[in-house]
Amino acid sequence: MVTPHPTTASSPGTAGSTDTPGAPKWGAGSEETPTRGASPGVGSAGSGDPVLGTQGNYRRAEGVTAEDRERRSSKFVLRERGRAFQTKKGPRACGRWALAQRLFVVEHDGRASVGGHLSCGMVHLCVVCAARVAARRSAEVADAIDRWQGQDGRVSFVTLTVAHQVSDELGRLLDVHTQALALFRRRFRESGWRADLGVAGDIINWEVTRSAWHGWHPHRHLLLFHRQVSDPLWAGFHLWLTRTWADCVARVSPEHAPSTSVGVGCRLEVVPFADGERFAAYITKDGAVDAALELIHGQDKTGGTSRTPFQLLADAADGDRQAAALWHEHGRAIEGKYRVKFSKGLRAVLGMTVGKSDVELANEDEEGDPITELDDAETALVLQVPALIPVVCDAAERGGADEVHHVLAAALAVLSWTDRAAMRKWARDRVGLGGKWTKMPARRPLVPTSR
Repeated sequence: MVTPHPTTASSPGTAGSTDTPGAPKWGAGSEETPTRGASPGVGSAGSGDPVLGTQGNYRRAEGVTAEDRERRSSKFVLRERGRAFQTKKGPRACGRWALAQRLFVVEHDGRASVGGHLSCGMVHLCVVCAARVAARRSAEVADAIDRWQGQDGRVSFVTLTVAHQVSDELGRLLDVHTQALALFRRRFRESGWRADLGVAGDIINWEVTRSAWHGWHPHRHLLLFHRQVSDPLWAGFHLWLTRTWADCVARVSPEHAPSTSVGVGCRLEVVPFADGERFAAYITKDGAVDAALELIHGQDKTGGTSRTPFQLLADAADGDRQAAALWHEHGRAIEGKYRVKFSKGLRAVLGMTVGKSDVELANEDEEGDPITELDDAETALVLQVPALIPVVCDAAERGGADEVHHVLAAALAVLSWTDRAAMRKWARDRVGLGGKWTKMPARRPLVPTSR
């Protein structure tokens, strides 16, 4: 994404999107597709009998392309290479614990996924959880927009930013944003604009990028759900919004106050009908896939290009010490911050169910038709080497249950009997957790090596 000027806000129509050791030995693969739904049944993995009905012979749909598989696999590679730079328990252990005794493979819309493992759900720090939760939040936000527009309501897209420079610490900028927004919300209620516009609520997010020229650039996108108003009233609100936001920031920190010019520190535009999905994808974007692909292909970056936090992680994994320091600064500053949040009461107005946390979304049961269940040895191997998940998915899409067990059998064959026994012992305390973190995984090689 091109770095905006320190006081310039970005929007879906004006700024480029930030969405949109290494790989495992046993082939290149696909990813785990973010889906949700019911748990699959249980099969007899590795036996000569048909596994889980007709799905045991599932073949890959034509819609899964080589580009899809590369994009998906790259996230798991980045997660594995980035573990050394994680300081939090969740991202360091993500994917290496199991909710049940065994992992399973399901298929949904021609794509395979591995279910049953415990995900950390820390969307600011974990590239795999960020991508999965973003996909589900995007669908949720798009549904909210459709519901409100179906009631003849209007949705507006607001971007709020503050002035910043390369010497500013991210933690300080986030504090300024948080305090200024609290003051702004109070003035919004007291001014009468909320009642005049018929505001039902809003959805807000956090987005952070880092530029070599302007430093950290935290900004917030807000979807405002309101009733249709006249053009003169709307123009007056836009002017009030810009000036009030600038004044709120100035009250908190004068040196970070944005310009009062319309469209600079605060930008406002109406979400067109039938365009809700694009704005929903923009407000929930995470930059995870782009960062992972850059790690895989080693794309060069110029000094003036802004980078997402996950791009900083990818650079850190490539040996960039400055990027590693910036990644750690980001982790300390963003702790406890939400990614996307519905305002209180908005879900009830829209007739939506109670919202789930990021951790709950990341650990939702995989939806789809069951393909197979992994046996104990296969489960232990995938837990020790989570980068095998896209390999398993690709095998399932290519040849169903038989291909999954064939690929994992080949992976297990390179280990000695002692190695396999040690691996199963390692995994014994990491299965059947039922959604609870217990203790940190032991710091040992991913695959034990016998002497």
